[in-house]
Amino acid sequence: DEAVGRNMNILKSSQHDQTFYKQLWDTINSGKVWHGELTNKRKDATLYTEQTSITPVRDERDNIRHFVAIKQDISERVETQRQMRLLSSIVEQTTEGISVVDNDGVVIFVNSAYAQMHGYLPEQLLGRHVSMVYADEQIPLVAAAIRQTFDTGVCTGEFERMRADGSRFPAMIHGSLLSDEHGNPVGMIGAVRDITDVKAAEQLEVERESLENAV
Repeated sequence: DEAVGRNMNILKSSQHDQTFYKQLWDTINSGKVWHGELTNKRKDATLYTEQTSITPVRDERDNIRHFVAIKQDISERVETQRQMRLLSSIVEQTTEGISVVDNDGVVIFVNSAYAQMHGYLPEQLLGRHVSMVYADEQIPLVAAAIRQTFDTGVCTGEFERMRADGSRFPAMIHGSLLSDEHGNPVGMIGAVRDITDVKAAEQLEVERESLENAV
């Protein structure tokens, strides 16, 4: 009620430049409806985002007399989208391979590091079963790890992975159960780290100790 009868500039924030507002006013003054998102300012100076539709209202002579604005506060949605973009950026920039599979083990997301690690393009992995990156003899171990994840919520271990060209590499994997808002499992997320260098260093250390013991 405090805003009724007052200039709407009291709600303007500094998030939009003059060009933005000029385009808005040019649109509605020409008789067209304007749709878009506006970041405005509350009485306490905090910002909020609205999904807004502004419609010109004409009189009997077809002159624009005033405007009707329909607004919906979408601040929570905008913040969620911002956090999702941030998370997506973090996942894409990490050097660890990240994958998400559904309850049936079908891949529904991989980051670039995961795809490159296995010699595939991301789109070549989506929709395929996670077993495609394991050798046949590893499948029972993978199945046991999946069961453990569903039983306890987490699973960590070393597995031998297989690249697109058939070559293999050792990897440390940490898997976590994904649940919906009701606590029902919807899949698993896994972080994969190539530990080829670690294993090579361990082998060198074993060989060094063997030589020392032989002397």
